[in-house]
Amino acid sequence: MYVPKHFAPPEQAVRDLLAHQEASDLITMTPRGLLATLLPSNTTRTPARTAP
Repeated sequence: MYVPKHFAPPEQAVRDLLAHQEASDLITMTPRGLLATLLPSNTTRTPARTAP
């Protein structure tokens, strides 16, 4: 999702938030209306890759 630079949170704050999330809601539009599906979250930290 695009976030203008002046509204963007610090990268470390985003990482900290995602590291402590245990579940998320996926909202889907269906012919019968909105459907919310609870999804478990699993975040694994890996070293950042750098371009050669």
